[in-house]
Amino acid sequence: MQYIPLIISTAAILVSLYLAFHKEHRDDQSKESKESKDLSVAFAKMDVKQDSILSAVNEMRLDQKAQNQRITDIEKQVALIDASTKSAHHRLDDIVKQFGINNERKSD
Repeated sequence: MQYIPLIISTAAILVSLYLAFHKEHRDDQSKESKESKDLSVAFAKMDVKQDSILSAVNEMRLDQKAQNQRITDIEKQVALIDASTKSAHHRLDDIVKQFGINNERKSD
């Protein structure tokens, strides 16, 4: 009979130690779980930002291709205008020669 209180108190101490350890272990797991969730949220935000940047870069690339095409078209137009201007000057020179117009200016 003397051992019954000792056994009960020993059992109570063991149970309290087990529960204390188990609670600490659960707290560690919940902290790890919260940290894991926080990391997941942070990575998700980074992915969204990265996708946004990629989209913006692709849009800029398309804009630059369109701008390059417009510049090429303008260069072609300038070349055609230049050729047309040269042709017009040659025709004017022929007209001047044909009519014998003197192209020199007299100074006053």
